[in-house]
Amino acid sequence: MAMNRTLSWLGIGGLLLAVCGSGCSKKEAPPAAPDTSAAIDHIVVSPPKPPKTVVHKTFQVKKYEAFDFVVPAHTITPKLEGSFQSFVKSNSENIVSNETADVDLLLLNEQEFDDFAHGKQGTATYTADPSHSQAVEVALASTVDQPRTYYLVFRNPPGGARTKFVKADFTASFE
Repeated sequence: MAMNRTLSWLGIGGLLLAVCGSGCSKKEAPPAAPDTSAAIDHIVVSPPKPPKTVVHKTFQVKKYEAFDFVVPAHTITPKLEGSFQSFVKSNSENIVSNETADVDLLLLNEQEFDDFAHGKQGTATYTADPSHSQAVEVALASTVDQPRTYYLVFRNPPGGARTKFVKADFTASFE
């Protein structure tokens, strides 16, 4: 009788192992699908870059003077702001700041600047009417995953003094 009991218990244990062996085993998870989302779908939170001085000086403009700056990647609301005053020196070396000292102000991206520098007609990201004194605030396009270069250009338009002087103070901010 003890032998029958032992065999019974062994039978029950074997049955439990058989049931548990087929139903209790861990199943492997299916392999993860490859990440096919675009870089634009990924949110990248980074601290804003500090403002950058684009130009803060007085300089001569015979044909044009350009100052480049880069808007870093992942910048939501970049902007350029500042002011300038242009003037000419009279024969008596007096400073004159009126219509005779007007300059053109252009903000160009890389392609626009390349066209401009090679004398091609083209477009501009921003232009200001010829002026001898002006304050400017321009919202720039946000960048995604690539930085973007811009050129702040002061141009001496035809007619008027051959050499003009510009005192400019411009800063780019990246929020």
